[in-house]
Amino acid sequence: MKFPFVKFAACITLSMSLYTAHAADQLVRVQTTPMEIIVGLISRESAASKARPAYLYTSYERSDRTNGRLWKERVADLPEGRIRLLMEEDGRPLDACRQRAERERVKQVAGDPSALQKDAQAQQEDSQRAQRMLDLLPRAFLFERVGQEGRYTRIAYRPNPEYTPKSFEERVMHAMHGTVLVDEREFRLHQLEGRLEKDVSFGMGLLATLRSGSSFSTIREEVAPTIWKVAKMQTRFDGRAIFFKTINRQQQSEHVEFKALPEGTTITQAVDLLLQ
Repeated sequence: MKFPFVKFAACITLSMSLYTAHAADQLVRVQTTPMEIIVGLISRESAASKARPAYLYTSYERSDRTNGRLWKERVADLPEGRIRLLMEEDGRPLDACRQRAERERVKQVAGDPSALQKDAQAQQEDSQRAQRMLDLLPRAFLFERVGQEGRYTRIAYRPNPEYTPKSFEERVMHAMHGTVLVDEREFRLHQLEGRLEKDVSFGMGLLATLRSGSSFSTIREEVAPTIWKVAKMQTRFDGRAIFFKTINRQQQSEHVEFKALPEGTTITQAVDLLLQ
């Protein structure tokens, strides 16, 4: 799923001073509260989101976009947007005709960069939505440390009954229960998952409803020092929207084989790499 922090009254300033030297090559972690970890995570992720280095990766996705098929794509992820080259469908290579069509489509992107504007806008909206969810966490949820999994700290979150959502989107987010898995050494997000425990409706259910049981899960991996990328995503949102159109947002995706591209890689250069 493609996801979801603003200032709040008791904002706690965190820094890497939470770690003190224990030996030349060791650090001792100072005990922190779940809220402090979340605030540190928000600060670090907000700063990291300002940089978006270019990468190549392989994507396996089954979603509404792929019409329920399993697509294997090679993707060039650039600041200008993502360029995708479909390679396989349901585990089978494309036939010669579809291969030619795909290659021609990708070549056209190099000649008309404006074709990436829609994707770039969608990515920006996804990023803004994810940031809004992160911003909402300290105000709208209560937190509890529930375990340590190697380098990661697992924190459970549940709705704060004292918070009143200010929009339909916030109402959906506030109805979520789930967990956050944080790399507490770097205050970076490894996993975020949530599930609706009750239906959320707008306009007495006539305009929109998201059903109980709708859920999402995102896993990120550190593909290079300080660079974290989405490795797995799963979403299942069921409900009805305006005029009773069905909202069935289903997606399962996995991203592997990340390769950093040189700074300043152009769209034409990225297309050439995809077509090699």
